[in-house]
Amino acid sequence: MIYDGALERFPNLKIGLIELGANWLPMSLMNFDIGVSELGKFDENLKNLSLRPSDYVRRQVKATPFHMEDTGWILRHGNVGAEMLMFNTDYPHMEGGTDPFGDFESSLNSVNATQIELDNFYSKNFESLMGC
Repeated sequence: MIYDGALERFPNLKIGLIELGANWLPMSLMNFDIGVSELGKFDENLKNLSLRPSDYVRRQVKATPFHMEDTGWILRHGNVGAEMLMFNTDYPHMEGGTDPFGDFESSLNSVNATQIELDNFYSKNFESLMGC
């Protein structure tokens, strides 16, 4: 969707990645950019993208980390940014954890998440995904 220009052509398209975790985001953003840098030498379509692939992802994709992932680390690494991550729990299923709010709070507090980052994580990013 990025390399073929779909997110370029449809800048209002939003994508939600739910129950896939988010540990993979920092490296994927970097790899998307490396891919364009390297493949763009041979692929004319990639040269026509107006943004770096990571910028399309940050603009149009939202993802939910699992409660057991280090959400604070994800937020601070790989330029994931405050606009991508959303709260998620799988309550009442066991994989949802017994205290997902506490798990996320602890992880986000460990990196001194700002009030804006917390508001985005717990509500604003979901609202953006849903077009509210």
